[in-house]
Amino acid sequence: MQPVIHELFPTPLFESRIQVQQQWVDVVKNVPYERGYDPNWTSVTKEILQLPELHDLNQEITGAAGYFAYNGLGVAPNIEVYISRSWSVKHNPCDRAAKHCHSNSIWSGIYYMTVTPESGDVLFDKGNFYPNCFLPTIDPDCFENEFTRRQWRYTPSTGSLLIFPSQLLHDVLPNESSIDRYCIAFDIFIRGEFGFANGNGIRIN
Repeated sequence: MQPVIHELFPTPLFESRIQVQQQWVDVVKNVPYERGYDPNWTSVTKEILQLPELHDLNQEITGAAGYFAYNGLGVAPNIEVYISRSWSVKHNPCDRAAKHCHSNSIWSGIYYMTVTPESGDVLFDKGNFYPNCFLPTIDPDCFENEFTRRQWRYTPSTGSLLIFPSQLLHDVLPNESSIDRYCIAFDIFIRGEFGFANGNGIRIN
């Protein structure tokens, strides 16, 4: 038998595209912002996708999240997937986002509205205690491959959409372009009845 290495329990990352509409960009550029410590700017509202002007975008992203959950992950169709929080992010030249993850959500995502190849890649980080291969107790030198890779780097383009588990560490490299970089970040939660077949049921409204 030819030797084979199986990839067990991979981390799913959903990628798709939504054509950007200029009216969406205008809304995102004109909402009030506050300066963060990363440094970058985030919208004051944490429900930006609830704005009437972004209704169509909300529907598009919700549909993509449903496809990821139901078709990709096999989530039962009686469970509702919905966007629980959403905010816009503005990166001036040289702005970045520090390594972080999202709490009180199941999946998180980013929709890129105005970016260039120099606007700053997003880096997904395995973290020190993800137990798929090596832990810090014994950490041998090795050439990185799909099993030992510590980071995964993604260069977004205008219209890119990513959805990933909220606990996945990620950061954004500095904006090396001369234009502001705009995107919408969001968190996803679920509601309904689930787990009753296994004796550990819960209802979340």
